[in-house]
Amino acid sequence: MESYHLEPYGRGEKEKQGSTLKRRDPNRQLEYLLVEVVRLQLRVYNQRFRATGLNQSQVSALVHLDRIEELSQTDLAARLGMRKAATGTLLEGLEGKGLVERRRSREDRRLQLVSITDAGRNVVDQVDHLAEDLGTGYRRGISRDERLQLVSILQRLRDNLRRMDTPGEGA
Repeated sequence: MESYHLEPYGRGEKEKQGSTLKRRDPNRQLEYLLVEVVRLQLRVYNQRFRATGLNQSQVSALVHLDRIEELSQTDLAARLGMRKAATGTLLEGLEGKGLVERRRSREDRRLQLVSITDAGRNVVDQVDHLAEDLGTGYRRGISRDERLQLVSILQRLRDNLRRMDTPGEGA
């Protein structure tokens, strides 16, 4: 199995006086670093978005709906990387605040369509300003080319993980 370590395990040999295997600092391993970055991002963004009364997942749903206009609940769940039931719960909260509306599709009554309301658009405008400031600080010291390369790598990692998450497929 291929592993993504930022440094080789050079010092990871068995110590001469025992069988303990020394490993590199997790801060130098891609998998651990990604998890830490995501946790920190969620914490920082949730702190800033608290003024809107929403969390990162709710904001993400609104942003997707603002950009796409209308999505099926299933498509929104896929875009958010959430299960359908969890997305339903998230939408109930947003619907209760008057930020989204749900309705049955006329073409396929099984489909639940979700759209953003004007109140939801106002929240997205507020969030866009917050996110612009956050993003500037978040990306400080990283060039545009480095960001583009990182985005490309992260998309491939995401695609690999999605394939691994599909029943019947895996590593």
